[in-house]
Amino acid sequence: MEIVRLLKFPVLELITIAAIFFALSSALNFDYPSVTRFSDELSPSTLWQDQLNRFMKNLVWRHLAPYLGSYNYVAFIYAALTAMIAGDLSSGHMALIFSQPFKRSEIFMVRAGLTFLVPLVVYLLANSAIILIVGGLGCFLANPGYTQICYSLATTSFLYVFSVCLSLTLIVKETIPSFISSLMFLYGIDYAARIFQEKWVRILIPNTALTDFWFALGSPLLEESPPWSSLLTPMAISIALIAVCYLYFTRELEV
Repeated sequence: MEIVRLLKFPVLELITIAAIFFALSSALNFDYPSVTRFSDELSPSTLWQDQLNRFMKNLVWRHLAPYLGSYNYVAFIYAALTAMIAGDLSSGHMALIFSQPFKRSEIFMVRAGLTFLVPLVVYLLANSAIILIVGGLGCFLANPGYTQICYSLATTSFLYVFSVCLSLTLIVKETIPSFISSLMFLYGIDYAARIFQEKWVRILIPNTALTDFWFALGSPLLEESPPWSSLLTPMAISIALIAVCYLYFTRELEV
């Protein structure tokens, strides 16, 4: 029942159209000439393999990290979807669900899980399809470890935005105020984060930490592992916020 309500027209259609739009925008803005620059230090065979490998990595990197170009999409979608939860709380629909023979933990897992997964899956499918069309299956097979890291970055980015929106929704409990407060907070912290340049400060702010990780991952100088420390803050904050939301929803929430 919950998945039907969540995916009713035009919710899924708007999520899909927006995801496809940003995926196509990334494809059109991709710097294709940059992957064909030559180096005098490489032999022709090595040069071709090197350039092909860079092209595949750059294509995957550009499409699977949402923190450049798609952040507004992610913030808007999750603010809107979590606002629907706030609408259920204010309208009494959530109280009706609580009266059914379901545990609150089950309701939370289903509703929060679907709200988080639907935009993430649609986004990844849309961008993965563009990668397959432009670069073929080899983009995923040539650098499987690198591709997994990019998918992990995208998932962490979505999880952070979702956890913030869900937290504000359970605090505000009204549809429009919840939607506005989520957008204002996410856009505000993203704007404020740009003024900090100290590395230790940037690591503590999820927006800058994710952006720094994304740039480090796409750097041609990256030879070993990316700076995983930049992912610790957004992951820790996301998990902590969702844990608090779970405890509040299952034990303290009054409807």
